Amino acid sequence: MNVLMISDEYPPSGGGAGVVAQQIVRDCKNLGVGIDLIAGSGDFDPSVDNYARNRNKKFLWIYDFKNNLNKLRIKNKKYEKIILNDQTAIYLGGLFLSKNELQNTDIIIHGLYSRFIYDKDSFRKTILMFRKFFERSIVLCNRIICVSKSNSEEFLKYIPQDLRQLVAAKLEVHYVGIPIDDLSPQKCSMRLERRQGSFVLLSASRIEALKGYHLMLEMFCEAIMSGANLTWNIVGSGRYEPVLAAAVKDRGLDEHVFFLGRVERSQLFSLYQEADAFWLMSPAEAVPLVFLEAAYFGLPSLGPRTGGAVEAICEGGSGVVIDDLNGQGLLEGINKIKKNTHALNPNSFATQFDSKKFISTLLSPLF
Repeated sequence: MNVLMISDEYPPSGGGAGVVAQQIVRDCKNLGVGIDLIAGSGDFDPSVDNYARNRNKKFLWIYDFKNNLNKLRIKNKKYEKIILNDQTAIYLGGLFLSKNELQNTDIIIHGLYSRFIYDKDSFRKTILMFRKFFERSIVLCNRIICVSKSNSEEFLKYIPQDLRQLVAAKLEVHYVGIPIDDLSPQKCSMRLERRQGSFVLLSASRIEALKGYHLMLEMFCEAIMSGANLTWNIVGSGRYEPVLAAAVKDRGLDEHVFFLGRVERSQLFSLYQEADAFWLMSPAEAVPLVFLEAAYFGLPSLGPRTGGAVEAICEGGSGVVIDDLNGQGLLEGINKIKKNTHALNPNSFATQFDSKKFISTLLSPLF
């Protein structure tokens, strides 16, 4: 079976879509399925049979992609399955894949792709005809796989009325899950900070404004001002980090909030075991896989009642969903975790989301 995946994001660059792309590659390899990859970023991955990276980052990246695609076509003649893994890949698929190729293509929706295409016009989207070729992909493809129910509803909401029925018929919801067989923690030289007697919160993600860090800081600050004894460890890096670090200093929270920098994913697993709760308040995540990873290692989560967080947290089983987005709401969530520690069973919930189920669905009916 020959599979081609196109993904603009690929580790160590990018975010969640790139992590999923890497997971698909490794799950295919474990099943003995050959997979080729065209990526817009990332390092060489020996698990990939044929790896092509689009190296031009300006306008020429489109032609770079076309050349890479043509080289792989010459090698493999025909792919039985093509996967478009993010919005740039969906656009490129519409631009360069043939009608027959698109009919063998599955699209994975991780984020607010349709809103990006239809909500506001921009010069770049107009000149590159993003909407035209995005629509060609979603109209001609085999399936559109959304990674959560909320993700599916949000995607369909922005699709034009004249296409909505056709697109809705292609939509399926399948949880990506986590690669349970590969979740082995490696020893991490770094340790979490913990004020004496405090409840330790751990956050791990790219540090970007859209991840909700401004709101989290406000909630944390209110909780500290009310007398709570908390320590907050933040793992990751990003453009918003200097802004967040300055805000922490301005509020005098240097002894409560600690930035640990970027940590390898396998080493992060060992840090899960040192915290009391995992905390992330990103308002628009499709399904925050970090909640499931934390749960697998027995760490309960605190998240918002928005987006896919409510699908990645089993309330009373793997964590608590926070309704009131303030310090009091955070403390109520923490108290629920403290009171129900013995009743919580995060690992049992997480093991239902094995990525092997997703890859089996993705490769069906061919495999």
